[in-house]
Amino acid sequence: MSYLLTDKNWWLWSASTTREKFRLLAALCPQLKSDELGTLEQAILAGLPREMYREDLTEEKWQGFNDRKIWLHLAKLESFSITLSEQASVTSSTNIKI
Repeated sequence: MSYLLTDKNWWLWSASTTREKFRLLAALCPQLKSDELGTLEQAILAGLPREMYREDLTEEKWQGFNDRKIWLHLAKLESFSITLSEQASVTSSTNIKI
């Protein structure tokens, strides 16, 4: 998991590793201690590094994209039978425009 969270969580959000990342998390998440899961949740809740994406995206489009990615990652954690923190649960249940 530490690899995913290096370089401002770059590999957690990289589109080039999406499938592999979720397979890795599916295997790792059931084994994570509560503090490790908290670290992962906080990295997800912090959102995407802005420098990963085009500068010409409007703030509205960027925010929608970021919100969707956060929601997707939290939903995936839930699908791995992980109990999310209250903050992450509220965020994952928020209505996101797809």
